[in-house]
Amino acid sequence: MKLKLIFILDLLIVTASLTLGLQGWKVGVKQAHAVWSWKQSQTSELLANIPNDPDLNKSWVFENNDNIDALSAWKIQRGSRNIVVAIVDTGVDKNHPEINSNLWKNAGETGAYIDSQSGKIKYKENDGVDNDHNGYADDVYGWDFTQDKCGDKLCILGAEPQDEHGHGTHVAGIIGAAGNNGQGISGISPQVSLMILKYYDTHASGADNLKNSIRALRYAVEHGAHIINYSGGGPQFVKEEFEILKQAERKGILVVAAAGNEGEDIEKQQYYPASYELNNILSVASLNQKDELSSSSNYGGKVDVAAPGENIYSTLPLNKGKYGSMTGTSQATAFVTGIAALVLAQNQDWVGHGAARRIKSKITHSVRKLEALKDKVISSGKVSAVSALQ
Repeated sequence: MKLKLIFILDLLIVTASLTLGLQGWKVGVKQAHAVWSWKQSQTSELLANIPNDPDLNKSWVFENNDNIDALSAWKIQRGSRNIVVAIVDTGVDKNHPEINSNLWKNAGETGAYIDSQSGKIKYKENDGVDNDHNGYADDVYGWDFTQDKCGDKLCILGAEPQDEHGHGTHVAGIIGAAGNNGQGISGISPQVSLMILKYYDTHASGADNLKNSIRALRYAVEHGAHIINYSGGGPQFVKEEFEILKQAERKGILVVAAAGNEGEDIEKQQYYPASYELNNILSVASLNQKDELSSSSNYGGKVDVAAPGENIYSTLPLNKGKYGSMTGTSQATAFVTGIAALVLAQNQDWVGHGAARRIKSKITHSVRKLEALKDKVISSGKVSAVSALQ
């Protein structure tokens, strides 16, 4: 791509030089020098805007016309570490080089101190103490609600929300894999803070996973998340879940929720949390490479937008191949969450001032209308990262 751009600019120089030569050698040399200087500046600008992540083109989302306009969006905004995105999922591989640098850090659980009894240096990250008095010991970058043990006022053994499944790491990469770092891929928001909240255990009952998802959502709401990415869901209205998401609505926290993968109209067959009547929920359907609704994707009058969701290339845990493809509304949801993070990074003064409503409005009103999505999603369109920033 870079060589092609340089070649085009060189061709322009040759053409300009020949034309100018007819008007006089001296004028031609002067003008050619000016054009050459312009060429150098334009080349530098073009190359600066092309990410150097070598595997970016392994995702069809970034091929050809740049399906959701991410490359164009990055010329405007590349995100911010100030924006905290909570990923309520299966955990994450914190050692993945594309994820590690964008993990959220709980300031109250990081840093060194002198132990008053031993006089030795200790580190808050692994001292087994609830240094910030929030009820969780050593919750540096999130929490594992599937393995922790809780007493009356303290939860322990949840400081490592590792991903044995792979789903959470895949979603995290779509949202916020570090970009322009010379390796792998880039998330839609190459700069962001990812709060990792593990609620799902393949060996747990549905009731336990639901209980843990509610705990994870509560943690996100109470610990500074600006956006919550939630891929799970089910047909049951759960009052406790609804109440915590309503609290998120009051705080202006956007909840980007998967529409689900049953191929059903969720206005008739409800799917929560996407179906909750809350203004801070942005629900997402999945598209294939032809800009058609995925056959497995839910749809209907409770679904706001659509995004790519089939055969999406992203990060995986290091012991599962490091990179790979997955399919579903979870992946589509992650793309929308990444765009939401870019929008909030560009409008950080929205925090505390109706941020969720404003981000949702930006995204839903800037979609690219598709005939295939008419009567399938409320906006009738596919998200566009660059349009959401304009």
